[in-house]
Amino acid sequence: MPLRNLLLNNRWLKLVALALATLIWFSIHLRVTNSIQPPSGPIGAISERAFDRHPVSVLTDATAQGGALLEPSRVRITVKGDTAVVERLRADEIQAFVDVTRAPAGVDLTNKVVVYAPSNVTLVRVEPPNVRVRRPGLPP
Repeated sequence: MPLRNLLLNNRWLKLVALALATLIWFSIHLRVTNSIQPPSGPIGAISERAFDRHPVSVLTDATAQGGALLEPSRVRITVKGDTAVVERLRADEIQAFVDVTRAPAGVDLTNKVVVYAPSNVTLVRVEPPNVRVRRPGLPP
């Protein structure tokens, strides 16, 4: 009869413990299943926006002479973020440039376009991702 005593002794405590365990399991289960769903509705909605023909600047050292020609000189930048933030974003808040500080004059090369955007948006893509940089040589 030890099995019978094991089941029947303190049965109210066992029922309370079973009820608490069930409540804890349900609360964790609901928390996990609800946290996976993406935000919906106007609050927290995510959208993308493209900035066509955004100018690309050239980053050179202060001692560099002569300019640099970019082909193409404009790119398409796509960002995403909260809809309200993306709609208010202005093109001048995004900076696109190529770094030619280590490129010698008279050399043509292809550089990656670097984009700085505000921290509350995410850069999705830059088209084209690379531009051709032509640094004409200095006249003799």
